Amino acid sequence: MSTYIASGQGAVTITGLITFIWASMAVAGVYLGPAVHPPFLAFATAGSELPRTKVFRRPLSIAFALVGAAFVVAAGACGAALIFSGAWSPLRASLFVVAGLFSGMVAAVLWLAGQWSTRVAIGASAGLVAEYALSLVAPAFSSALPSAWVGYVALGEGGPAPLLALAVVSAALLLAVPRLLTLLTVEGVLEQCFRRDATISNAAALQLAEVSALYQAKPTRGRHRRAVLRSRSTPLRFFVVDLVGAMRTPGRVLAGALFAIVGGILLAVAVTTGGGLASLSGGVGGVVLYAALGPFTDGVRHACATVSERSLYGIHDVKLLLAHVTMPLVMALCLLTIGVVTAFPLLVALTISDIASVYLTGFIALVLRINGALKGPLPLSYLAAVPTPFGDPMAIIRVAWAVDGLLIVSTAGFLAADESVSPIILMAILATVVLIGVYRWRRREY
Repeated sequence: MSTYIASGQGAVTITGLITFIWASMAVAGVYLGPAVHPPFLAFATAGSELPRTKVFRRPLSIAFALVGAAFVVAAGACGAALIFSGAWSPLRASLFVVAGLFSGMVAAVLWLAGQWSTRVAIGASAGLVAEYALSLVAPAFSSALPSAWVGYVALGEGGPAPLLALAVVSAALLLAVPRLLTLLTVEGVLEQCFRRDATISNAAALQLAEVSALYQAKPTRGRHRRAVLRSRSTPLRFFVVDLVGAMRTPGRVLAGALFAIVGGILLAVAVTTGGGLASLSGGVGGVVLYAALGPFTDGVRHACATVSERSLYGIHDVKLLLAHVTMPLVMALCLLTIGVVTAFPLLVALTISDIASVYLTGFIALVLRINGALKGPLPLSYLAAVPTPFGDPMAIIRVAWAVDGLLIVSTAGFLAADESVSPIILMAILATVVLIGVYRWRRREY
């Protein structure tokens, strides 16, 4: 691993990782930025005559320090590993840590810029991705690309110029922070402050579904488009309803489709390569696929939320749920197929067993999405303390209950990449999660 990081290919990977983090931070600012206060304090100070630099000094300092510390720790860990392996000298590792600090400052300012303007966030993210693509197609231009300078520091090429350039860019962006704070609107700041408080409250109660709902995009297009199809086929009607409903948030659906394809690529590569990195790729691919199916399972969540003693739509509850499952099932199959076909040139030998493992992991992710919709609030019995000689295990149980879907799907992806594990094991996991879903369905509250 240390040899790979120290190589030229490792520098390309570091550049891609920095680019992805910078783009992600810009987009994250649209939903929750660093300049936030408790709602009342924000209402009293954000619209006052006090300078914004003074109003948001504390939260901004903490946010920037945390981002910078995360980059420094990550760069320091890589540098220490390469020093012990003999690939890097202490001076080279120190320069890489400094480059990590400058990169963290750039990420922090992009985070604040995303809080100021959605268009700026999208433009910056698109520009960073295009920049990385340009560096791959034309390596000669990478010397002018900021995210590639970190890779140059990792390779030890270019002397002090890449590090100095990073320092200049980070300093210039930090000087723009007061202006960005001035451009923040009071309404936007208050909205994010209320969202942060609601996030903390729901996260403390382990209601992760409610936390996710806080950051879902609101429908903007197609509000007047007819969704109910005149057809005798119930599955077809609900397929069209869910599809039209999902397309009313096109950005969310597009992101979900892209991440589902990426999850399929990661799983396809994992099941054919083998080894430690393949297992990691399989686990990450399962988690990415689970998250990507969220925009396509809104109808499932609606069906689980509206079940009652009297059928709201004149349809039996089981039939209503199954009808809403058709659209995410078809989309999962199509997107997984696109991912496998896209990854096919990278694969040496893709067998029927490998393909079965990929699709079984996708089915597990979909069933876990349904199980999550059926889960409901945290059972009160989980809040009770259970003294044991090893302490109270209920805290771990509560966390496991909240993230059970992520744990199971990551385990399934990890096992799918293991050459010694046959698809029968994944079928057993799929059968288990189906039984869990049936159990939760029978115990649902009206």
